[in-house]
Amino acid sequence: MFKKHKTITKFLYLIPTIILLAVLAATLNGMIPRTANSQPIVMNKEYLNQGFDIMLEVYPSEISPQLIQVVRDRVDCYSQLPENRLSGRCHGKYLNSLLLIGRSNIHDSDPDLGIVLDLVDSCPTMYSVCRGKDLTESYCGEIEAKCLDYFFDQYWRGAPYFTDVQAF
Repeated sequence: MFKKHKTITKFLYLIPTIILLAVLAATLNGMIPRTANSQPIVMNKEYLNQGFDIMLEVYPSEISPQLIQVVRDRVDCYSQLPENRLSGRCHGKYLNSLLLIGRSNIHDSDPDLGIVLDLVDSCPTMYSVCRGKDLTESYCGEIEAKCLDYFFDQYWRGAPYFTDVQAF
């Protein structure tokens, strides 16, 4: 009987680890950028460069200065964290700011918020691709803001600039 109790006790110690792994898997699944039909997008160098090239073609909208400020705030938030530490606080603040900008500035539309939120998660990646090309922080902030504008156009305003390109 003591042996059985010891096995149960060992299993109970594993429960937090199992829960953590399940939460991590769910979080990572939600953070994977998806296409409009909700299929995971495979991130590779060619895909990222194609997305970056598309962002170079996007015209900034009237909310672009606000989006650039949100990008700066995101970069500042993450720069204040210890190296190699992710923060849900920074990410949550970023998404909330984007939602506030969309709700207060884009009227007469029926946004597809699920898709918008999934896709804007890929915009910080465009910032990173830009920084990897040794371009300035301010220019890369503009690229990320163009990415946000692009997805707002596609899935919030309902009037994309690029009709022949899938969600990059």
